[in-house]
Amino acid sequence: MLAAGAGLTVLIGFSLSNSGCNNNSDLSLADDAGGRKPEDLPEIAEDVFKPMDGGVALSPDEIKGRNTWNLWCAGTEQFWERMSRESYGLIDLLKTIDSRERSTRFKQMGLINEPGYKQAAKPDQYGLWIDEAVEPEPPAIDPKVYGRSSGIMGFRVFDNPDFKGEAVKKWDASRYYSDSDYAVDPKLIRPYRVGISCGSCHIAFNPCNPPEDPENPKWTNLASAIGNQYIREGPVFAHNVKEGGFFWEMLKAQPPGTSDTSRIATDNINNPNCRRCDLARLHQHWELLAALFAATQRADRVDQAETIRNRDGAEIFRVLAGYSAEVSERRKVLYPSEVLSARGRARRKRSHHQG
Repeated sequence: MLAAGAGLTVLIGFSLSNSGCNNNSDLSLADDAGGRKPEDLPEIAEDVFKPMDGGVALSPDEIKGRNTWNLWCAGTEQFWERMSRESYGLIDLLKTIDSRERSTRFKQMGLINEPGYKQAAKPDQYGLWIDEAVEPEPPAIDPKVYGRSSGIMGFRVFDNPDFKGEAVKKWDASRYYSDSDYAVDPKLIRPYRVGISCGSCHIAFNPCNPPEDPENPKWTNLASAIGNQYIREGPVFAHNVKEGGFFWEMLKAQPPGTSDTSRIATDNINNPNCRRCDLARLHQHWELLAALFAATQRADRVDQAETIRNRDGAEIFRVLAGYSAEVSERRKVLYPSEVLSARGRARRKRSHHQG
């Protein structure tokens, strides 16, 4: 899944754009692969993940496909590095991959530790805690193309080309880990970028051969495309969120193994994880839309309808309760276009009444 954590990042991007964050298009990163051509980004023909998936025999193209699935980050390291600087400390994947948390990664975040790595005994040359390799990755994996493993399946570490000159002089790893003001400075250039491959959300335990210790699986315990039903998007992609507050509560409520792509919704409720939802929860979602529709159809309830649209605290529940009979009669699915059209009519009526 190249859009790993897409629901969360869309929310954050939306929030930043509506909080006065500078969205000057001139600041956008050029997606030009650093000037490299397709021939500079070759597929890997060697079966570097042969013990996975029960040791199934794959064709040459299937081998290339699995390698791409597990390793190829498609330039996402640029996006996540930018998010670390522009999300006000919300997202920072270098802290997500902190090696000191290796022994509890699966329990806390549902992430799959990569075999052949161990918790770092000391920080690296830049003072960062990144898992150490017990055995080197196969030489076929070019770190200039695929990065190097972070010790977590699907999370790859790339050298940051912007880390030079003044950026090196200003870097202080101790402050990065301990001083939140320093770490959230949008001008702070980190030594590495972290990219995410499709496998980050899909590699999980082979149900026919699960690991004895989920924090220390072997290659033979892993399946590349089964889907990680344990991953917790909140702790993974918003690792810096502290307990308490609305955003923490929203992320905490999200069930493991789900990716909530419906976070930007007009209902402002605990959304139904639409990509992997059940009918009952989806029905609740549409019931609220039905309530909106019923409210906006009544000229004498225009002010109350506006309260619903503005999601004015607990008042929404009192207003919605008044429409229970109408909602119960409208058990058909209402499409968002109907609701939006109704809202437009309500606005026009309200303007007329106020005039």
